Amino acid sequence: MKHALQLCSLALNPSAPSPTASMVKIENGHMTAFGGLFCISVPQPVEVGACFSPSLAATFFRKERKAVAYTIDKGKLTMKEGKEKLSIPCLPPEDLVTLDVLEDPFQAELDLTHFRSLVDVINPANSRVWAQGISFRYGMMEATNDSVIISAVSGLPDEVEFNLPVDSAKALMKFKSTITAISVSERAVKFSFKDGSSLTSLVILEQLIDTSKFYEGPWTPLNLKDTEDLLKIECDSVGFQNGNAAYVQEKAKGVIEGISAPGITVVVGKESLDRLLRISSDIRISEDGHRLMAVADTCRGICSTRR
Repeated sequence: MKHALQLCSLALNPSAPSPTASMVKIENGHMTAFGGLFCISVPQPVEVGACFSPSLAATFFRKERKAVAYTIDKGKLTMKEGKEKLSIPCLPPEDLVTLDVLEDPFQAELDLTHFRSLVDVINPANSRVWAQGISFRYGMMEATNDSVIISAVSGLPDEVEFNLPVDSAKALMKFKSTITAISVSERAVKFSFKDGSSLTSLVILEQLIDTSKFYEGPWTPLNLKDTEDLLKIECDSVGFQNGNAAYVQEKAKGVIEGISAPGITVVVGKESLDRLLRISSDIRISEDGHRLMAVADTCRGICSTRR
């Protein structure tokens, strides 16, 4: 129950006007929560049915319980184990409306290797709604913050398309079980897990713009060395020239000699460079010098440079 409460609480929305947006419900062997954007359902074998606040139940489930007895009487849900008992207000389970996808599911092995990089690059406050999620299409998943674009292999069929909101994507990473099936409709997508859990999310109706032109070559390797050390430097930008890297940190100026290929001159924002380096140390520069690209087996990242 403790893990189910924590996982379902990710779907809650305390700022929503409906009181059930801050509640979970137990019914038909599952615990479910839906705050308005995505719905989480977790197997939870409890015989009674009720909606209640998980924050009120959290103290009782501060530790794992093995033999809890549940009863409902006069609008109160009572949980008892041994010498400890807790009673909290509750509502009928039918008061909590949930979200589901009726389309047939297909078996899926979603590749989450670079999923964290995609989630981290998104700016939820982006004025472009389509940029507030991860676009799945053509067997790829893509995300951007307008300065950096990251594209990774999803493992899904080429014809499957949806744009997953960033908050739903963050919740998806909290599941310990593996994804076994996905269902997609025009307005929602459902991820089903091996342990019987599920996450069902509304989707962003617009897709990310076509990014293929940004990856057009040819590209020249920077041949960066000591990239782990480069990641540790805190500065606004890094300039590569004559095989060296120069950076300014407040009033201090630093140079790292022999860190890159000679004959390349380029300046790049440090935050953007870091996002690429977390994908791969194989960084390349476009022929026009306007873009850097990180190349990994199943992921690529692009950022603009400063000329």
